[in-house]
Amino acid sequence: MDKIKQFLLSMKTKEFWKEFFRSLVWLMVLIFVIDIVSKWIIQNNLTPGQKVDFIPGFISFTLSYNLGASFGMGSDGSIPFRILWISISVIMSIALVFVYVKNYKKLAKSYKVALALMIAGAVGNMIDRCFYWNAIVGFDGVIDWISISFFPPIFNIADSSLVIGAAILLVLFIIELVKEGIEKGKRGEYKYSPKELEAQLNNKKKDENKGEPIENSTDEESSKEEENHVEEPVNDDNE
Repeated sequence: MDKIKQFLLSMKTKEFWKEFFRSLVWLMVLIFVIDIVSKWIIQNNLTPGQKVDFIPGFISFTLSYNLGASFGMGSDGSIPFRILWISISVIMSIALVFVYVKNYKKLAKSYKVALALMIAGAVGNMIDRCFYWNAIVGFDGVIDWISISFFPPIFNIADSSLVIGAAILLVLFIIELVKEGIEKGKRGEYKYSPKELEAQLNNKKKDENKGEPIENSTDEESSKEEENHVEEPVNDDNE
């Protein structure tokens, strides 16, 4: 109870809301809510297969139920396959949340946006797969309703969010690869084979190791000379 009270009190502070917006939790919640609400608006106003043009010849709304993966893939409809897709959906949602939370402080803003979109999409469709069964809501599967003329599969907001997030991650990954390649080119690593590069590194290490004892020996010699220099005037006084 004390922890709950502390959490509720912290919600009143500016720092809490700043961190809330930085964390992009608001974005996940917003997309999740839009996805759920839009699905039920279509569910309550259209019949399965009914088509309503939004932008004639380009975008239309068509109610459809998906028993498989995103964009209607793997729509077998059998109980084992439905359980398989539910399991995949749950595991993916948990894995994305885990990656986001664990690497939150290290992630750049762009990576956070991509993961936030993927989490919202994965959780949105997970809810449909887990709870939208005929015995519970009167129909089976994920509610799909967006149809584009040049893209045959019918999809929803969660699918779009998931795919856009994955696309952003892919672009960021490619950019990182290109940057790494440019840095390697500047260092001249493409001029040599991996074996030659390894040999160069080994030679550098050997040179560094050879230099260390030389410095030590010179230090020892200089210290001995200083000792002898100090002893000389003592001997002169005794004489």
